[in-house]
Formats: sequence, C-alpha cells, structure tokens
Amino acid sequence: MGCSCSKSRKVDVVHGRRPVRRLSSKDGRQAALTGAQDQRLTGDKGPQNRPGLSVQNFARADTIAVEEKTPARLTKKDLIPDVEVFKDLDKRAVQPATTPLEKARILFRWVTSHIQYAVDSYVTGSSKSKSTAPVAVFQHRMSVCQGYSDLYREMCRLAKVECVTISGRSKGGSYRVGDKFGPDSDHAWNAVEIDGRWYLLDCTWAAGNTDLQKKTFEFKYKEHYFFTDPEVFIMNHHPMDNKWQLLEEPVSLVGFENQVHLKSSFFSLGLLPKFLSHTMSPVCTQNGEATISIKLPEPMSFIYHLFPYEGGYAQDENVLHKIAKNMAIFKVAPAQKGRFVLQIYGKRGTATGQYSEICSYLIDNAGPKDLPFPPVGTSTWGPGPWLLDGFVSDVSHPRAIVTLPEGEAKITFNSVKLLQYMCDIEDDGQKWDNYAFPQVNGQTTSVFVRAPKPGQFILTIRAKKEDDKEYRKCMHYLLRCTKCKSHVSPYPKTFGTWTNGCRLYEPLDGRLAANRRVNFRVCCPHAVEVVVIAAGNFHKLARNADGSWKGNVGTGVQDSVIQVATKKPGGKIYSILLQYEVVG
Repeated sequence: MGCSCSKSRKVDVVHGRRPVRRLSSKDGRQAALTGAQDQRLTGDKGPQNRPGLSVQNFARADTIAVEEKTPARLTKKDLIPDVEVFKDLDKRAVQPATTPLEKARILFRWVTSHIQYAVDSYVTGSSKSKSTAPVAVFQHRMSVCQGYSDLYREMCRLAKVECVTISGRSKGGSYRVGDKFGPDSDHAWNAVEIDGRWYLLDCTWAAGNTDLQKKTFEFKYKEHYFFTDPEVFIMNHHPMDNKWQLLEEPVSLVGFENQVHLKSSFFSLGLLPKFLSHTMSPVCTQNGEATISIKLPEPMSFIYHLFPYEGGYAQDENVLHKIAKNMAIFKVAPAQKGRFVLQIYGKRGTATGQYSEICSYLIDNAGPKDLPFPPVGTSTWGPGPWLLDGFVSDVSHPRAIVTLPEGEAKITFNSVKLLQYMCDIEDDGQKWDNYAFPQVNGQTTSVFVRAPKPGQFILTIRAKKEDDKEYRKCMHYLLRCTKCKSHVSPYPKTFGTWTNGCRLYEPLDGRLAANRRVNFRVCCPHAVEVVVIAAGNFHKLARNADGSWKGNVGTGVQDSVIQVATKKPGGKIYSILLQYEVVG
C-alpha cells in the first residue's frame, strides 16, 4: 500500500497521558498486552481472551456497520452525503455496540470497507490538506493515509473512544529494502485506548492493495493491521515520537532501516520474525555465500528472485533453495561483487496456488563464489517438497547438496506408493547418460550416483506410477565432487523392464574390458529364465537359493555390447533389462 501524508503532524496525546502497554489488574498483578499475532481477535474465528479486555463478538461487529462495498473506482460526481448524515451514520454504527472495543472494531471495518485509496493523489503528490479532512474523506470516500487516520480518529471521538493519529516513517508500497528515511514523516496510522491500554492499527494498509504503476486500488481487507502487536508493527511503522512504538525498548531509526522488510503476507502465513535466521539487513556473504532460513510451522512452498540493488536482470540461478527439517533454506551466492536484493514469495502447502511476496533482504557480497550454483528448472532443490507432501520418508540425504568424497554416493528413501523412477545427471547443459542408477525394492528406493569428473552436477530423480505415461514428479540434488577416479565408468543402461524388485549385484560398471571373464549376478522377480547375450550367444544364468541369478560370461571383442535379458512365465521372447559396453 502506498502512503502519503499531506503534512507532518505531531502525535496527539489524550488528556496529556502517555501511552502505556501494561496496567495493574485488580489483583495487583501485571496484565501484559498480548499482540494480535499471538492472540488475534478476528472477525472470522471469533474473539479470544486478552488480559484487561472482555470477550467481544467481532463477527457481529463486522456485520453491524459494514455496508455493501463501494465500486472500485469512484468519482467526485458520486452522491455526497450531508455532514449531518456523517454524524447520524456514526451514531447508527455504534448504537448496537456495548464496549469501546466493539466500537473501535466497527468503525475500523467501516473505514476499511468504504474508503478507497487515492492512488492518483499519492503518485502525483497533489493531495491537499482539505482533501484529507474527515468530512471531505467521508463525502468523497477516497483519500490517502492522513485522511484514513483522521477520519477514523474523528469517528472514534463521536463514539467516545479515545483515539490518536500517529505520524511516522513506513515501509509502504514504494519502499525498497535498503532505503534510508529522511527527517519527515510519510505515513499516518492510529492508536486507540481500551481499558487503559493502547492498541495500534492501520486503516490504510488494512483496506486493500494499490498498484502504483497502474494507479489502481483494490479493496482487500487485511486483519493483520487491526490491533497489531507492537513488536510486529515496528517492522513496518516507525513513529516520529518513539513513545508510540509502545515498546519497553524503542527501536532507533537506524535499526528500523536495517530490519528485514516483512510484508503482511508473511504474517498471514502464520510466520513470525522469530522464525527468521536473520531479522536484520544487509546480510553479508562469507566466502561468497550467505544462508537465510525460515522455520516453517506447516508445509509451505516458496519461489524467489535475486536482483542487483542498482538494477538489472534477475539472477535467480545464484540462489539454491531447499526445504529440510521444517526449514526453508536459501543459499545465496551472487556472481559479482556488490549489493543484491533477495525477494522471497510463499504460499501454504505444495499444491498449485498463488504466491505472495513475504519478505526481502539486502545481500552484501564481498566477492563471487568459486563454484556458482548450476541453473535448474525449479525453485526448490532437494527432497523437501516430497517430504512435506508425505510422498517419501526416511531420506538418507535430506539436504539438497550431496558431497561425493570419492566420486560416488548412494541415496535412499521410502515412498508411500510403488513407483517407477528415471534418473539423470548433467552439468552446464551436458547430460551424462547412465551415471545415476535406480533400484527399487518394494517401497524402498536406492539411487547410485557417480560423478564423471570433478565438479558439480545436477541429479534429477523423476517418478511415476507404473500405469502412467509421463514422469510427473521430480526432485533435484546438487552433487559436488572434488576427487574421483581417473577413469570413471557409467552404470549399465537400464530399460523399461527394470522395475520394482530388480536388483543388480555385479557388475556395476557399465563399461567392461574386452576378452575378459566377468561374474554376473542379478535379481529379477517372476523371471523363469535370465540370460546374458554376448557376441550373439545366449548364456543362461543359474538361479541361486536367494532368488538371484548368477553366472560367469566372457565379454567378447571391443566395441560390442552385452545385454542381460529375462523371460517371464508363459513368455516366448526375452525382454532386455540391462546393457553394457565392451571397451578396450
């Protein structure tokens, strides 16, 4: 939401009293104000108890005075009510209310449902003091933040609810993380006194969304900005008078400028600042990389964008995002020295749905990372989404980066369904065939991986049901290898018949030396015969007591292929399982 004050105003203090957050209750104990984030009084779910406040029916309060919403666009030719109608409307609105809390709620919902944000006035800076006067705002049903706040204060006065207008700096629609604030205020909001305690609210930001480029406004109520906890409110609102922070330890302007930029969607997802690994910005890289994490109270999905602070194209490929152990992790490794802006978008669950921007960080990079992240066609690395969906469990490598100390690794996991898998490895756009080898035994899957050379590679594991034509699910690992054998052989090539229950004991190398004797041992469920086809000859393998098939076969000449094939009960032809290359 954009915000603009027609002029800076001093904070009103009712009857000369300073705002307080704590009052002694009747039994002499301290009754602490609980913020809207932890004990929110919502119109949808009904009220909850707060110390010093009686339980109110906000569902009733929301419906008493909220009339049908005005159209998205209003003109000055719209019917303008008389000033007396303004007072009569307020009297009718608060008449059913029994407490100051219900009155404050009713008036808040009326203002946020009927006053449209004057985007043109904000963008052009043409707002004048008379246009933000309460009577004018009520008549035209349009204003900027000063008009919202002063109208709400005046309606509270008529309803005999103590209310003040507060001016200060804000992180509104035109704010960008890293911006510095000048000496003047740029926004206005309110505080109301209920039973001796002050509560913060912002009618402007609760009313809806603005698009400053299109100069449009859309009504979309945000419960977050009603009676917001001061520790949360300070993330985006910094009053000119620090006493209206309602905090025991006020936050300085410099501290406010250096906080992470949190959007209302962050709190709508049930997230809190304490869930963040970093609440201050900029975040400085170490050895060219910075890691930011968010603790997740429930399954969520994220996308992100990384931009140079001074402008330019997105560099999303320099961010590696993964979800592990209920943590959303973002590894940022900018390709150049300088400052960057990381924007994070989130949504509940992992199914389809719309992402909303939840926060943004300023990243200060002293130097590029030696190994940048390879580009991948997904926003999330690792098995996190599969784990959140309950699709897999008992993952041997829950993190997205897998180190191959000797050039090899084995990744295992259990799946809830019997599936078929296809795996591949690539780097810099080059695909390395058969350097990943899947084996499925019931609901347990093992993926053997090899690095063809030192470096980093993308391992993609795709899954599908046996009767599906396409592999619909996939996950990506980043493989890092600093040392491997001088001559690395791929695994043997697999075919569609290599399904659940098939297992290869030996040989695991897909390249076999010519004119050698090699032991073959393989397991294939329901097979009545398994053969090795070499140099045009069929060599039958013997069945062992454990159900595997074993035999010793000559490899033959160079540049030929060896195939392992099986015959099922009642079958007349062999089906190819595996294929090897014969090399010199």
